[in-house]
Amino acid sequence: EPYTPSNGYRLELDPNAIAAGQAAAIVDNQASRVITTNSMVIYAKSWCRYCQSVKRALDARYKDYKFAYVDSDLQFGGDEIHHAASLKSNMRTVPQIWVCGHLLGGTLKKYIE
Repeated sequence: EPYTPSNGYRLELDPNAIAAGQAAAIVDNQASRVITTNSMVIYAKSWCRYCQSVKRALDARYKDYKFAYVDSDLQFGGDEIHHAASLKSNMRTVPQIWVCGHLLGGTLKKYIE
């Protein structure tokens, strides 16, 4: 289900899959699915002020718009999620903003002004 300001979007990892070394493939598949099934995806970390700024700007400007906000440091398997997103984007930094399956980068400033 896509993110809305009142609910979060979570990628779920099975602890047994991580123990068996299958997490990378599972997370890669989930990350790909999230990117292709949501019109906008933001990979983020809770401590990142830029991530928080992007989320606040989108929430304020597009109150009815739905996007997936994936906070990789607040959920189980967060390191794997960040790694999978980084491999897809060729970026290690957050936020990573995807629109309609295409990477915009880490800022929306030029798009929302």
